[in-house]
Amino acid sequence: MNFDYTKLPVDKAYALREKFIDTFVDTSCPSYIRYIRDLKADDVVQGEGFVVSFLWCCLRKDCDRLVDFYSAMRYLHRLENKHVFVMWDIRPREVIYPEDWPKCPVYIPECEIRMKSDEVIAVEPKELCQALLHDHHIEAHWLGDIGEFFLREDVYIFDETFTWFIATTHEEKTTHNEKRICFSNVPEIDPLVI
Repeated sequence: MNFDYTKLPVDKAYALREKFIDTFVDTSCPSYIRYIRDLKADDVVQGEGFVVSFLWCCLRKDCDRLVDFYSAMRYLHRLENKHVFVMWDIRPREVIYPEDWPKCPVYIPECEIRMKSDEVIAVEPKELCQALLHDHHIEAHWLGDIGEFFLREDVYIFDETFTWFIATTHEEKTTHNEKRICFSNVPEIDPLVI
């Protein structure tokens, strides 16, 4: 399966990211202020004290509705838009760990080599839906490894109207089966039932 998308120019990507954050994220959230607000994709950070945080942890209260992953995919598949935008959480270029920390090999998935964490792509909704389902089934059924993913697990999907969004996460709620945690403000998407 091919994944056909368009990388947006840097200035447009940053403008879209800022508008998404202004619209859907609680920028007064301590986690946003401390770990997300000033982080850039070209940063080199010290590992000691470095904490990874996600925009979905800082969603505004009126936007943090848990939804069913498959219902979100059905919604996405039905969209008539010519394209939607996809972005992910910014991560530093390098994390330098203290010398006394255990050395672990770091595997970088292909998707992270192809696209920097501050990039934004435009993609047809049906194409994106196929890629997300592909990635989800690799993860859910352990059919392959992370190197086969098209995208990162935590993605933010929206369009130029900034009236709706879908956020997928790497987290799961566990009962008798695994349910991937997703967030959305779209009322037509079914809530997550555990």
